Amino acid sequence: MLRSFEWYVRRYLRTHFDRVLLDRGGSEPSRLFGERPLVVYLNHASWWDPLIGLIIARTQFPQRQHFAPIDAKALEQFRFFSRLGFFGVEQQTRAGAAQFWSISTAVLQSHNAALWITPQAAFADPRVRPVHLAPGLARLASRLDGVTILPMAIEYPFWNERLPVALARFGEPLLSDTMISSDEWQIRLSSALEETQDELAKFAVSRDFTRGTPVIRGRRRVSVFYDAWRRVLGRSANVPLVDERGSE
Repeated sequence: MLRSFEWYVRRYLRTHFDRVLLDRGGSEPSRLFGERPLVVYLNHASWWDPLIGLIIARTQFPQRQHFAPIDAKALEQFRFFSRLGFFGVEQQTRAGAAQFWSISTAVLQSHNAALWITPQAAFADPRVRPVHLAPGLARLASRLDGVTILPMAIEYPFWNERLPVALARFGEPLLSDTMISSDEWQIRLSSALEETQDELAKFAVSRDFTRGTPVIRGRRRVSVFYDAWRRVLGRSANVPLVDERGSE
């Protein structure tokens, strides 16, 4: 079922994005701390985050088994998500916090597990500073040893085409440590994600396709009117026109 859903998501993203790019300047997955359980935490920029996360998870960490929390009510409505690694958590309740802790710690007992979370808890513009995170991840980092914690920034700018691009970047990995307090972890995690978002913002502003590794390329449709209009706009604004390989 996962392969079928992944095929659908890839097709869906190709329809709605010019391309999905992973910033080459970010941390390489191969640099992670050996064979340790992994937590990837990302900013919550839009509705698209889980779908982009799914494709990046499958392409960058194909050997891992992936999990992610989801609103318990949504999981009741779409039960097939549980077969994709999603687990239900009640929102904004003590019971939900307990569910997250219990399931997450069980998941992270496996060295090849990867837990994906959006600790901002609500949609937030990627330029908002400071970055505020819910305390659940910091508590997890302060109570477990030897878990790799990897920040990932994501945003969806419009560049030179009709459709937006999806950009992602991995930050520098951290290693969970019970000798560090939850409050200190909260500061470290927020700072690491904020720094990763700042670096990704530079990529977004550059409009430089060559800075990113293609994860997905959008579909190319032939349109005489669109191509002509695109060239008029490009010349009037002195914007370089690029083809699907990122070259002029």
